Amino acid sequence: MSVEVTVPHAETEKFLILLSKYASCSCDINIAVDEKERNVKFTTVEGKALTGSIAAARYIASKGTRSDQLLGTTNEDRSKVSEILTLSRAMVRDQLDGQLELFNTWLQSRTFLVGHSITLADLFLYVGVSKAVSSFPVAQHAHFCNLMRWYENVHFMVDGDSLFPGILFSKPRFNFVPVQQITAPAKEGKPSKVEKKSSEIPEQKAAQKEKKEEKAKKQSADKPPKKEKSSKEDPTIDFLDIRVGLIKSIGPHPNADALYVEEIDVGEENPRTVVSGLRKFVSEEDMKGRMVAVVCNLKPAKMRDVVSYGMVLCASNADHTKVDPIIPPEGSTVGSRIMCEGFDRDAEGQINPKKKIFERIAPELSTDADGVCKYRNVPLKTNSGTVVASLSGASIA
Repeated sequence: MSVEVTVPHAETEKFLILLSKYASCSCDINIAVDEKERNVKFTTVEGKALTGSIAAARYIASKGTRSDQLLGTTNEDRSKVSEILTLSRAMVRDQLDGQLELFNTWLQSRTFLVGHSITLADLFLYVGVSKAVSSFPVAQHAHFCNLMRWYENVHFMVDGDSLFPGILFSKPRFNFVPVQQITAPAKEGKPSKVEKKSSEIPEQKAAQKEKKEEKAKKQSADKPPKKEKSSKEDPTIDFLDIRVGLIKSIGPHPNADALYVEEIDVGEENPRTVVSGLRKFVSEEDMKGRMVAVVCNLKPAKMRDVVSYGMVLCASNADHTKVDPIIPPEGSTVGSRIMCEGFDRDAEGQINPKKKIFERIAPELSTDADGVCKYRNVPLKTNSGTVVASLSGASIA
């Protein structure tokens, strides 16, 4: 016996495939896409006709070996799963930042939405926010850090086939401090075992080091010198085409209350449309007519149905409560390239997003105590002077 399902679009098809695999569904799921349909329709193995994406998801989950986990192991968990499914359905439809903020706050102290394992609520929300989360501007990563951490975890655990996009973002580094070993004092007149071993170790290490050096010398005579790592393995600031831009016009994004849509002159025939996550940090009045630094060789990306053809570089404080575009020097020519001394290669044509070039360069961009923008402690400059920022000791992305 099989479940016959008709869905209105491919995204729902991928969701049901993902769910049936993770649930280890005991029955076959036959899915057909019909764009004329406005809702999910399905027939159960018992021959009952039902409608609705949540109803279909619940039924498929109930037919799997993980049914109790997915639907909730307690009455309280089942109630919470139902509540979140209803909220998720509204958010999938509207995709407003306020709703994303709600779940970002909810996940602040949680690994999963309900309980201690993945439920149907996690899978439903994962699919619903995939487009929004995977297209967040870097400036929003810290703001939605809980949501992004949860999304990455769910993607790793359930979506091995990458039916929905993965994400890459900078995470805080863990500084490991080794625990100091304390040994009991040895009896008087007799060295402890630890002392005996410690006295032997330097001599053994010295002998081993001499043997290794002799062996290395012999091998180095026969082997050709190692090739230096290619630039592809270690991208630098000059991979990026960063230009001085002038914001000609700006307005709120029609589908996101944290984004602006700008038209920016970067020295080309026509201004570029750029989407920036600055609406909660900088007013329209302060943005319009402003000179900014724009990364121009990123692959165009659709952000809530508006295609962005660049990224405005901004400085941000540690807790991401202040974000402000970095400032090219007065007298800079629109379209002129922002460079860094010692890094003067021609920029890449269009950066392949799969190689995460920008994400690997960004951690080395920062501002110093005087607000000077630097890469690896070298100032960013145009022919007119040094690029600065209103925030000191900040990261740049």
